[in-house]
Amino acid sequence: MGRRFDILTFPGGPFAAIAAEWRAAEALGFDGAFLVDTLAKPNLVEYETWVTLAALARETSRIRIGTLVTIMPLRHPAVLAAQASSVDRISDGRLDLGIGAGDDPGDLAAVGLEPWPAGERLERLAEQLAILDRSLRGGRSAHAGRFYRSDELQLAPPVQRPRPPLIVAAQSPRSIALAARFADGWNSLGGQPTAGSERISLREAVAQTATQVATLEAECRAIGRDPAAVRRSVLAFRPEHDPLSSLESFDEFVGRYSDVGIDGFTFYWPPLASLRRKEAVPHEARATFERIAAERLGQAGRPA
Repeated sequence: MGRRFDILTFPGGPFAAIAAEWRAAEALGFDGAFLVDTLAKPNLVEYETWVTLAALARETSRIRIGTLVTIMPLRHPAVLAAQASSVDRISDGRLDLGIGAGDDPGDLAAVGLEPWPAGERLERLAEQLAILDRSLRGGRSAHAGRFYRSDELQLAPPVQRPRPPLIVAAQSPRSIALAARFADGWNSLGGQPTAGSERISLREAVAQTATQVATLEAECRAIGRDPAAVRRSVLAFRPEHDPLSSLESFDEFVGRYSDVGIDGFTFYWPPLASLRRKEAVPHEARATFERIAAERLGQAGRPA
């Protein structure tokens, strides 16, 4: 399984600009492009994620597309399954469905919900994953659980068989256990703290990720699943040094995480600073991005 390189985009700004960036990423050789899903960051989000993803499916032709990640509290799993099934077909089978428990109180407040305790979030995620795993295979399905009920849900057969891939974003041991059980791919924040302004060194972050990888592999073996069946990816979340700032930073970031078993790498693009300021990507930043793509994403520069 070779390395995979993706971009992650906030659905803000003119749609034409988002589409242009995704078409450019496809032409540069990126493997996938994902959208953030949230209602809690109005300065960065102007479009609903799944509507936008369906439109972007028709703006691209090769690149895999998806969410990183769909925020669980915003949708009933039957609705999410119908959305994912639609985009799978609209994209001719290029969808990767990323999902996570969601811990931003702003997303819950946006739909009139009180914050859920961590344990409840994980129980809900387990139910959502069970519903998605079953229903996205097409045909008739039903579920009656503690938090969700779905009767007589019927979806068309998917383009991808047996169903579109599920990517589970998981940082804690309990959520990683869910990834081991249900996921085709696991996504990590690369060991960086998720709260506050603290940022740790690349060495420390990679060490934290190595522990997560070991947990994933142990959980897979505990249920009789081959750990190699779950692709491991990392999002460049608040890294010590921006891996898109230079070829050297990119190589160090990718190399360090590769050493602990990561084979997928996702980078914010366009840069968050440009999106927050509602400005075009600086020429120097775009030139560096294109140079990295040309020298590391082409067949000659892409390690196996």
